[in-house]
Amino acid sequence: MINIFGQPSRDCSGMTRRHLLQIGALVPFGLTLANQLLAEQSGGRTTSKKSVILIWQHGGPSQLDTFDMKPLAPKEYRGPFESI
Repeated sequence: MINIFGQPSRDCSGMTRRHLLQIGALVPFGLTLANQLLAEQSGGRTTSKKSVILIWQHGGPSQLDTFDMKPLAPKEYRGPFESI
């Protein structure tokens, strides 16, 4: 007997595409849940906290506008590529 989302069924004939997508969307959470629970049980090992600075430039320049190949720089400083 299969009981998914409160609907008992003997086989998968009553499954719709929507039900399969809902179940499939939960799979990544189920795969990591066991590892997370084991990590919480073992306890002992802790990591130091790290700081992160996130700069969100909504509407900022693209990566192409911020990349400078320095075509006029001496050969020792510029890379093997040339600008277009």
